[in-house]
Amino acid sequence: MRYLRALGIGVLSGIATLLVFFWLSTGLFGNTWLPLAGFVWFLNETGGDPLKGHLGLAIAFGLSCACLAILFARKRAMNWAYFAPGFMMVFVVATWAVLSVSLEVSRRAAVEKFEADAAFQHVVFWSYSQTLKPHVTYPHAAVLKDCRTYVWSYRKMAFYEIGPNISTNVLPRRWIESCGIEKTS
Repeated sequence: MRYLRALGIGVLSGIATLLVFFWLSTGLFGNTWLPLAGFVWFLNETGGDPLKGHLGLAIAFGLSCACLAILFARKRAMNWAYFAPGFMMVFVVATWAVLSVSLEVSRRAAVEKFEADAAFQHVVFWSYSQTLKPHVTYPHAAVLKDCRTYVWSYRKMAFYEIGPNISTNVLPRRWIESCGIEKTS
């Protein structure tokens, strides 16, 4: 009987943990699946992708915070099964806070270093909310230097040049007019 009770508590705790994860994902990022997709991508991706360094640091920090929360709960003689949703909340919030700050600082530093004639940027939380939307044509950040357009890629953690056909769709109208950017056939 005692084992059935423990199993029931474990199952309910697991369900509550998943609900907390999806609730936080929707609230923080406007998308339920983005954090899970990012984590799966991190585990499956190979190669020296610069974004993996940021994500790895954030996951390590999140796990550390969750472990500290577990140790705190054990010291207070709390039953971990009742507090698993709280540990998931600590993990998700700590991981995505560190990742967001890291990405934001890196992008802003890259914009400064680029010494562009003009630039615009969206905060990283805006980018999270746009990531899985179909047919999104808004760049995370864009810079204009010598009438050449570059947009920011979080995956590459760098700017890359785009042509006039794309530029006319995503740049501010005043940039297009001042540089005389026109679509090509």
